[in-house]
Amino acid sequence: MLTHSPKNNDQSANLGAQLESPFVNPKEVAVIGKEYERVQKEMDEKLREWEGLQG
Repeated sequence: MLTHSPKNNDQSANLGAQLESPFVNPKEVAVIGKEYERVQKEMDEKLREWEGLQG
């Protein structure tokens, strides 16, 4: 059974907060942004799977 992972939500929120911070190192913005995109895509895929199971 597929379950929604709070871990992905936590990761996404954490990465989003880092990107919004005025103290983030500009060199890290690209790295954090890529990780944010990866986590967001993973969450979207899991949501589509879950919706498919719901019928």
